[in-house]
Amino acid sequence: MRKLSMGLLGALAALTMSGQFAGQVTAQPASRQAQPDVAASAGILPSCQVAAPEITGPVPSLLATELPDGNVVFGRSHVRGGKLVTVLHAVLPNCRPVPGFGVHGTATVTLTVHSATAVIDVIEATAAGKILLGGGIGPYLVVGRLLADGRVDVGFGTSGWDHLQVPVKPANGFFSGYSVNSLAFGPSGTLYVGGNDGAAHCCVQDFVGALSPNGLVQRSFGNDGWAIVDALSGSYETEVFPGANGILVMGFVMFTGCGGPVLARVDARGRPDETFDASVRQSLAKATTARYVLVGPAVYLRPGGGFALVGDLTPSGCGPTVPKLEGKGLALGFRGGGGIDPSFGTAGRTMFSFEGSAGAWAVPLPDGSTVVVTEQVPQGDYGAPRSLEVRELSAAGRFNRALCISGTCTLGLTWASAPNSYPAIDAMAAPGGPVVIVVAAKGRAEIYRVTP
Repeated sequence: MRKLSMGLLGALAALTMSGQFAGQVTAQPASRQAQPDVAASAGILPSCQVAAPEITGPVPSLLATELPDGNVVFGRSHVRGGKLVTVLHAVLPNCRPVPGFGVHGTATVTLTVHSATAVIDVIEATAAGKILLGGGIGPYLVVGRLLADGRVDVGFGTSGWDHLQVPVKPANGFFSGYSVNSLAFGPSGTLYVGGNDGAAHCCVQDFVGALSPNGLVQRSFGNDGWAIVDALSGSYETEVFPGANGILVMGFVMFTGCGGPVLARVDARGRPDETFDASVRQSLAKATTARYVLVGPAVYLRPGGGFALVGDLTPSGCGPTVPKLEGKGLALGFRGGGGIDPSFGTAGRTMFSFEGSAGAWAVPLPDGSTVVVTEQVPQGDYGAPRSLEVRELSAAGRFNRALCISGTCTLGLTWASAPNSYPAIDAMAAPGGPVVIVVAAKGRAEIYRVTP
């Protein structure tokens, strides 16, 4: 995850292009003002609203990142005429198009492909203000880099792109295409790529690759630049978090209601840390028990080499029926070795209200605290979230109760709801910048900024 230089979380703020209110903190229709009691105590202003591309699909993929100067870049990709086309929009903090980015703030990047299922899965900003793109183009992975003005950076890879082959060959009939799930930088500038082979659920394999800052495969890492993470077998998510103790990897495995998050670690040379894997597996099993599963999880690194896992604790489909824990979100604190950290929260656990099981984001801050964003789906409902809740969790696993008076900021998403429609959501931060939440639906995007 990217980090930012701010102390305690204070407000969600942004301006419209005209400088007038576009909605309140609960993201209601235009011209409604912020709630007086919340605005007075926490300085919460309306969101920034801009036109956005239609992002469709059962779980639509939104490309969104924040650059170090506070500008936000977002968009999507599609295949047209044998080319993978990625359209990105860049907006200033005041929501106006970024001058010099593409044409009037919109950059279109094309790459010749031979796969109708090619897609750019992830986007990540560098500390220098450049933009990384990662995805799958059939039998290859692809990673590219753009300059701050949206042009392809020819100094990266081969003419701006890396076409990568991984040492995983799915069986015939089980392959749907490789995908990139995450891009993250290590302490030395190494770019780590997390992805999977797109095989059938029973057999999907996950891997981590290592590239130099200029896009060259680091052959000394793992097997010729790639580490197969067997502990995550069956996961279509491969989130990587480089740290002082190695590269933490999170996946999520679920079969007929059984399973949950899976954590593993590889060292700086790409070798599995089997001692850590066994320890964290045992800790997770004790913390959630076989009767419950932690869904919609997010991981973040903590000071001192530890980390934390946040999600929704819901009844497992395995074994006897157990009662649902009413809206119980759970944050678990871990030591660097994979054991539960008893100094985090209460005996390693912090509970909070979480109605839904849709998803969570955790954006760490330099002081050790973390902005936690959760999707909220009312009990008995299914599908799209009705709101987002934003909290600040300290390094010790305690929530900032002063935030938005109650300790929770609620962003309503009624404007984004529609039949068979699911809003695309992401939360992120650039080094030295505020936390940004982007919600895209119905041809528009709402951008929320978390400021002191």
